[in-house]
Amino acid sequence: MVVNFVRTPQRAVPVERDWPPGERGGGGVEIVFFFIFIIFWPFVRWLHNLIGSKEFFFSFCLVLLSASFAVSAGVLCV
Repeated sequence: MVVNFVRTPQRAVPVERDWPPGERGGGGVEIVFFFIFIIFWPFVRWLHNLIGSKEFFFSFCLVLLSASFAVSAGVLCV
């Protein structure tokens, strides 16, 4: 058990937690999403040049965006 001290205007109050720091709710979704998007971006550009359709390109970008969020959320939940 980890005890943190939360400062209130009057005094410091001990708060008990059941998990060590950084194990839950650590964030990082944006970082994982950023790296996934950077890895797949050249493939997206190549596919856009191959097909040439703007509608397909934007829909593929939306699919890639949603897949990146799903993967990053799955990585953080495990």
